[in-house]
Amino acid sequence: VSWFEKGIELAPESKNTQNAYYFIAQIYVLRQERLLAIDTYKKLLTYDSDHETKILYVHALVSLYVEEGDYESALTYARQWSELEPDNADVRDTVAKLALSTGEEDEAMEEMERLFQMNPSDFATLERLAGMYVRQGATTKAFEAYQKLRKNQPSNYLFLDQALTLGKQLGKSKSFRTSTLKKMLALQPQNLNVIEQLADETGAMSMVERGLKLDGRNGKLLYMKGESFYRKWKDSG
Repeated sequence: VSWFEKGIELAPESKNTQNAYYFIAQIYVLRQERLLAIDTYKKLLTYDSDHETKILYVHALVSLYVEEGDYESALTYARQWSELEPDNADVRDTVAKLALSTGEEDEAMEEMERLFQMNPSDFATLERLAGMYVRQGATTKAFEAYQKLRKNQPSNYLFLDQALTLGKQLGKSKSFRTSTLKKMLALQPQNLNVIEQLADETGAMSMVERGLKLDGRNGKLLYMKGESFYRKWKDSG
């Protein structure tokens, strides 16, 4: 480091000065002197470098700031990185994660939406987006996201449950509610809550009886059974 610094001092305008700073930065990284490495990479960014070299510098700054726990500064340079590589999905993912870490949820959402557009099979990103839509009250977007997720993973109970809840909020049809509940019941045959909902939706005594086998003192189901007998008696005259 001392010899590189001496070289820079003797010939600051030399064509080798930029390389000297780069070697110094690498040495600081190896010695885990991250703040010194950060200062050096910032100096390197002041040079008129080619596209790939600029990417190398900002990538290093993002990594160093993350290691330092300074996510806001990391996000600043991650944004610069995304401008240099707008079609790089990994960079977009980095920006999104850093934006979430710093409370910039709207920016994170925009980046994740771009990510999913770039790769429609990136269901991990879609799942994160779906949760964000729910938190922000974007019910229609959340419902559409969970519909895609449940089609991709038909055996995921959580996705079915979320789609059902959102579908109810959006006033989706009885057939949608019933078919979703049946799929949920197939995954969890002993789920009393699902059985109760199916009994409500269909009025089927088979569901009432099934629920009472699980919980013979269930007030809701006992009332439904009594109500069914009352209707039969009343209809019979």
